[in-house]
Amino acid sequence: MKFLKSNWTIGVLQLIFVIAVISLAFLVVSALSKIEDKRSPISPDIAEHNAVSLTVVLPEMAPYQPVLSLNGVVKTQTEVSLAAQVGGKVISVSDSFRPGGIIARNDVLFSIDPSDFKLNVEAANAEIAAAQSSLTQLEAEAKLAIEEWNALYPGEKISDLAAKRPQIAAAKARLQSAEAARKQAELALSRTTVRAPSDMRILATQLTIGQIIAPNQSVGRGYPLQGVEISATASQAELSIIAPVVGRSVDIAGRSGSSLDVKGVVVRRDAALDERTRLANLYIRPETYQDLSVGEFVSVRVAGDVVEDAMRIPKSAFSRKGEVWVVANGRLAPRLVIQIGETETQFVVRRFHVADGLVAIPPGDSTEGMEVNIRSGAEE
Repeated sequence: MKFLKSNWTIGVLQLIFVIAVISLAFLVVSALSKIEDKRSPISPDIAEHNAVSLTVVLPEMAPYQPVLSLNGVVKTQTEVSLAAQVGGKVISVSDSFRPGGIIARNDVLFSIDPSDFKLNVEAANAEIAAAQSSLTQLEAEAKLAIEEWNALYPGEKISDLAAKRPQIAAAKARLQSAEAARKQAELALSRTTVRAPSDMRILATQLTIGQIIAPNQSVGRGYPLQGVEISATASQAELSIIAPVVGRSVDIAGRSGSSLDVKGVVVRRDAALDERTRLANLYIRPETYQDLSVGEFVSVRVAGDVVEDAMRIPKSAFSRKGEVWVVANGRLAPRLVIQIGETETQFVVRRFHVADGLVAIPPGDSTEGMEVNIRSGAEE
């Protein structure tokens, strides 16, 4: 009897536990149902399409002239060492033969005492006179000797020695040598006046009157004005904005408050990009040189051709990857654009297909084909 009573008690407890679990489950389901009922209903369109609402704009179109602003440095293609081809005492120095001086071609730089060189010319003239006199006398003697020979030995040929032909040849050679010596003496005399080999600017000199200099001794340095140019570095992308660049006019301005204002022209560019920097040099020839100093840093502006159908788009339209997004048939599509300039708030680009509109501010997770609800800029 005790065993039967114990089993009955266990069965009752199990039944009560099952009823309690069922009741608890019912309460949980009821609570969840109430919470679900309180939620706002989801729009069928959004649930179906999950489209993103984005603001689109239409770019402004207007002609634009791209201008490339670069930093440059004044250089010279060649540097000339200035020297006299003869030595001697300096007796005069041009006021322009000083650092920074500008000298025209063939202007006198300095002069060397010509006294000794004039004496050499006089000596050469005397030697010429003596050689000419000797030759004249020999020719006269030769004429007389031939006449006497013909009188004594008619029909017989006179020998070269009797006709003084070797002596005359030697006299002529002496005369030619004397004439060459005079030319050399005159050339040396002319070189006592040292002239500028070209239009040039003096970089350095310490020459003074009374100084003794040796032949070919360097007494200063300068550079031809025609060799002055400005080198400015640009990237391939920058060059493409104003291509073709050679032959374009350039505005050259000073830096650090300089009042420099010079015109120039691009005469050439590097044939290849630098392998390390991927940059190229432009070489600009200025119209005037007086206000430019070698080594001076300058700013240059190169204007390109007017782009008639240029577009202006807000800077916010560019994604972090440097591309823009348009909406085409309700979906996002990327566009790669070519920038040719910018303002404070806009980029200027070459014309591209905008489709239904340009996304003013593309979302960070923009993907091609993403569905979009268009919201015009006026709705903002």
